Amino acid sequence: MKRIAPLAILTAAILVSCGGSSTPETPTETFVATSGSYLLHQNTLLTIDTVTKNITETPAPSDSTVVGVAAGFNGKTSTPYVELIGGSATDTSHYYQDGGALYTALPLNYDIGGIPLDLGFKWAKIYDNAAASWTALADTITPVDLPIGGYKLSAKLNFQGQSVGTENLTINGTTVSAKKVKIDLNARLYAMAGPTSLPVDVNLVVFYWLADKVGVVKMEQPATIINLGLLGQLMGSPIQAVPGIRSVTTKYVVK
Repeated sequence: MKRIAPLAILTAAILVSCGGSSTPETPTETFVATSGSYLLHQNTLLTIDTVTKNITETPAPSDSTVVGVAAGFNGKTSTPYVELIGGSATDTSHYYQDGGALYTALPLNYDIGGIPLDLGFKWAKIYDNAAASWTALADTITPVDLPIGGYKLSAKLNFQGQSVGTENLTINGTTVSAKKVKIDLNARLYAMAGPTSLPVDVNLVVFYWLADKVGVVKMEQPATIINLGLLGQLMGSPIQAVPGIRSVTTKYVVK
């Protein structure tokens, strides 16, 4: 399963934390596959033209994902999903389920003016069977240096999640019922130099589809355009095209 496509100015991965109902329901579904299971994904890169707003879909390399043995990662016992392309491991996602809530370890990555910054992982709640909607994340990002004029960048994150409903997908030639979840990624960025602070609002959307006994069987982040205002002018590009991605499971085998 591909990760969320990065922003050219800021990648704030989906960091979904606790929220929603205070009365948990008895879970009837498991969204983490057993060790030895595998999935095949068809991936598509989505790009958008800042002038015409036309979307271009470009096939990306397909991957196979193997579910490993549960082990400790980032302070939690979780199940690794190892992505392979051409027989070589290219990425690993980690999931664990607590009652009716599904968590994943998502990377907090930045790309500031072409300079990558890796701030590690945070555990994120991407589904809760007890909540129709929830505050996905209310958090702040401490200032990091920008490669422009002594500026630092900080952020306030206010991500909102909601269960959209149930959707039927065709996988393995059969109909699979999947829970669909929408996450609104609302971030306010601040570029600061001394007493000067330039706020920029960045609002993105990501969808997840979850199938019982399998987990995430589809993910889509639509491509979009954001206006970075004065911060963008400092970076030389106020209008920013944010690429998206679609990853669809075409086959799976659960052990």
